[in-house]
Amino acid sequence: MLVLRSDLRRLARFLGLDVEQTRRRYIESNQPFSEALGRPVLSLRAEGGRCTFLTAANRCSVHAAKPRQCREGPDAFMAASMTTYPCMQDRPIADTGSTDREFFVTLLTEED
Repeated sequence: MLVLRSDLRRLARFLGLDVEQTRRRYIESNQPFSEALGRPVLSLRAEGGRCTFLTAANRCSVHAAKPRQCREGPDAFMAASMTTYPCMQDRPIADTGSTDREFFVTLLTEED
């Protein structure tokens, strides 16, 4: 799951941590996207093949602050990683051409 800079700040506030602590604990660099887009791109860390924020009951433990892709998904872009995010498996995959486009414009233009 890709993480926008605004997602990272929202998660940090929700968790009561600073941005750097949140990044170290829960976020990782997405090298393929970083290389393709020519700028740092972040992803939620997965632990044991599961989203770090997913509870044993497949519920989001940061629901109120979850990243934009989680709030808007699942979409066709996410479909390949659905096994890592079982919380999305019962939701229909949206036709999200404009949503995906808006997300990637934000990803490319958002400032720290």
